[in-house]
Amino acid sequence: MKVPKSDHIITIEGASHRSTTVRNHKPLTAREREVLRLVAEGHKNKEIAQLLGISVKTVETHRANINNKLAFRNVVDLIRYAIQKFSLLRSRANSTIGIFKLV
Repeated sequence: MKVPKSDHIITIEGASHRSTTVRNHKPLTAREREVLRLVAEGHKNKEIAQLLGISVKTVETHRANINNKLAFRNVVDLIRYAIQKFSLLRSRANSTIGIFKLV
């Protein structure tokens, strides 16, 4: 299948040796990215709601919107993506900090 160059592609590598490629048609809002980060950190919906000062139902709505925007089929895809995305960001930040310490 040919993918138009204008589409943003996300590949999720799974432990079951499969990868899922999805098109990201709509960007996530700042709040959705915040919820995604907290999911990656292992927080439950109730904890996320308390941390952000919103209702559990609102957290569930944000998670549903994330699933729809990124075309995830299940919660596992969402959590796997969140962990990969924020692990990568953390490793980039750590390597940048390491460079500055050496200079």
